[in-house]
Amino acid sequence: MRHYGSSNRKTFVLEKLASIKPDLEASWIIKRLLPAEGVCFVYGSPGSGKSFLALHMAICIASGQQFAGQIVKSRPVVYISAEGGAGFRKRVIAVRDELQISENVPFNLITVAPNLGTTNGDVDALIEAINAELTKSEYTNCVVFLDTVSRCIPGIDENLSKDMNMFIYNLDQISKRLGNSLIVGIHHPGKNSDNGLRGSSALLGAADSVIQISNDEAGLRTALIQKQKDDEDLLSFTFRLSAIEIGKDEDDDAITTCVLAELSDLNARGGSQQKQRRLPAGLQFFLEAFETTLIERGKMIRPFNDGPEVKAVSKEALREVYYSRRIDDLEATKRKGFNDNLKAATERRLIFAGTINGIGMLWS
Repeated sequence: MRHYGSSNRKTFVLEKLASIKPDLEASWIIKRLLPAEGVCFVYGSPGSGKSFLALHMAICIASGQQFAGQIVKSRPVVYISAEGGAGFRKRVIAVRDELQISENVPFNLITVAPNLGTTNGDVDALIEAINAELTKSEYTNCVVFLDTVSRCIPGIDENLSKDMNMFIYNLDQISKRLGNSLIVGIHHPGKNSDNGLRGSSALLGAADSVIQISNDEAGLRTALIQKQKDDEDLLSFTFRLSAIEIGKDEDDDAITTCVLAELSDLNARGGSQQKQRRLPAGLQFFLEAFETTLIERGKMIRPFNDGPEVKAVSKEALREVYYSRRIDDLEATKRKGFNDNLKAATERRLIFAGTINGIGMLWS
């Protein structure tokens, strides 16, 4: 008898309906957010905070700490910071200290951008390096973050499905050869951010999960699950960025970076994305004046070299608006109310303050 095709023939098993059983142990790294294996993308415009969010996720995964109110399964993490190592190391230390994580958790940083867009790129070398680390641990797989996708596919056309399918194939190979690991790509949106991931639609088709990051004028950032292959999509959570000091330079000036603040629980879109905090009436009045000032007089600034642009107002502009709304009060009463509520707002991290070019500025 003549046989056609490869000698490595596949075996096709037919399961009878009566024998099919569901897998009731849903496989997640971050429950309802990131699956335990496959390929996911987190994307947003420059300044949206996507890399800060991804790093926070990564360290929560390495430590097994809850994220957005969801259970997290601890796994080794390999974070590829392809856009620069020096600034990113500051961020890693900041998140570690903010979350009070042991330095011994299985978090690993790579600051060299691998070429994952071709057949003769760095896939084998990357797998070899990660496997060498995995064999030292009790784990058989891990989570690999690629920050950003574009830096890991140099020279290819993101709009060509042929080129992006090669990249997707390489991600699948990395996942499978690392014991069915999860790959999370940090990416940019197209020219119109409402149109989703930049480049070929092959990325969306291949993704198990896609999370979009957006931010409003007041600095509130929203992460929306646009696609979840095996669960509910259109869930979301919110967060802000908070500046913290991590040390001093040789001139004794503060070295700062940003970490996540006010991270809400994961909720259905359209519902309450963040539990309303009961604020004193005076503080609520002050915050309303701040929001009005931000809309009417706000301007974009970059408070920290390592952070995104934010919309901010001068302290004096807010004072003017606040005073104008308390027309019946004495000057001393207005002044005390302004100072007390500004202090309360900054202590609660509802508003952040700093001096930019000699001017006191406020942002959220």
